[in-house]
Amino acid sequence: MSKMYKEIKYAIGLFSADWEYTEEEYEDGFKTFLEINEGLAEKIKEELIQALNDPEWSWVKIGYDTNFIGSDDTEESVWLTVKALIWDVLCPNEVPPIRIKQNLTTLKIIEKYEKELGVSLPLDFKEFQLNIKNISIEGSQFIKEKQTFYIDRFFPFTDSVDLSLQPSNRGLKFFFEDSYLAFACDPSGGQFVIGLKEDNFGKVFFCRMEEEHEVPVTLLADDFNFFLKQLEHPKE
Repeated sequence: MSKMYKEIKYAIGLFSADWEYTEEEYEDGFKTFLEINEGLAEKIKEELIQALNDPEWSWVKIGYDTNFIGSDDTEESVWLTVKALIWDVLCPNEVPPIRIKQNLTTLKIIEKYEKELGVSLPLDFKEFQLNIKNISIEGSQFIKEKQTFYIDRFFPFTDSVDLSLQPSNRGLKFFFEDSYLAFACDPSGGQFVIGLKEDNFGKVFFCRMEEEHEVPVTLLADDFNFFLKQLEHPKE
């Protein structure tokens, strides 16, 4: 590993399951730790940003090494828990950094598109788009109240596939009126969209394109990460 990141390791260690605290006790303990160690919060913040851009750093490994209460088998899941328990305490009024890894080309494409839209896309949605395995959700399904929604095609931020996000949404702009951004479709052309306005920002909906009047959307999830966790592949 290219750096030791000792402050991160110590901070995550404070959330070890070995302590068997309640969630409130963990949070209070971390806040007290920061109060009695002046200047430490800034050091932890700096290391978090560095680690997020370090290809040799593994959130899964540090999670297992410390028996972290947010330990999981995926880098994304562990980072999301670190973000909620540590970053949000360190920097409650700052937008969390993106786990960029080595996908800087896609990040530049996303930033350019955000300027074109005039809006910052939801953080969890951007993180997923930066994941090179994002297209793996094709062929999966989302079940809500006994109704099944199938994902046939996923729209990534790339020029390497025929159906990418930017051109797909240009054709839908008049229909969604800048309220939604489509990121996938079902076999019938129905669109999976994410909200862009203040009252629906970050929420995931399914839109039936055959309707002629008011946009007929069905709320699927309050945020993109929850939507991803509920996806499943049909049993053969």
